[in-house]
Order: sequence, then structure tokens, then C-alpha cells
Amino acid sequence: MRKENILTSYLINLGEEVFKLLLAKGAIKEDAEDIIQNTFYKVYTLLDSLTEDNIRPWFFRVALNEYIDLKRKKEQQNIYLTEEIYSKLQYTDRELDAVLNKDEIFYLYIKPEK
Repeated sequence: MRKENILTSYLINLGEEVFKLLLAKGAIKEDAEDIIQNTFYKVYTLLDSLTEDNIRPWFFRVALNEYIDLKRKKEQQNIYLTEEIYSKLQYTDRELDAVLNKDEIFYLYIKPEK
């Protein structure tokens, strides 16, 4: 087997290991696939500077860092409602209901009889 084929096979197996690790850490399948893809890209761009001794730990570290970054990004996208905001939303909802009721009454009032 040629050296390139051995390396490719090794990287594929490594990717599968890291994929399982990411799922165990709580990543969803699609996110884990994206992380593995990004990690493979980084491996191939830096392949000349990696050695047999450091490729495995480097691969794991890059993938885990990608996962941590993704979790942080998703956490920033989450919106948490404080009690104050929640009460304002309830008030706004009641106002909207009142406006809708007025519109319904107005429509019924101007609706021509048949």
C-alpha cells in the first residue's frame, strides 16, 4: 500500500473516532460532520508541517476547539427572557388582542347586510 493511501485511511479512521467523540460530547450529527470537515481542511492545509507523532493529538485538539467555538456561537444566539421583558411581551400581547377586537368590531359594524 502506498504512503498516501495509508495516510488517507488513517485520517478517515481518525475522523470517525473524532466524530464519535463529538457526538458523545453532545454535538448533533450535522454539527459534528461540519466540524470534521473543517478539521480535515485544516489538516490538509498544514499536512507538510505535521508529523506522525503529532497528527492525532492535533486532529483531536482542532476538532474539539471547533466544537467549543460552535457551542459559544450558538450560546450567543440564544435569547433569554427576563421577567421584565416577559411582562412587557404579555402587555403587548393584550394590546394586540384589543386592537384586533376593535378591528373585528369595526368590520362587523360596517359590514353590509344581505
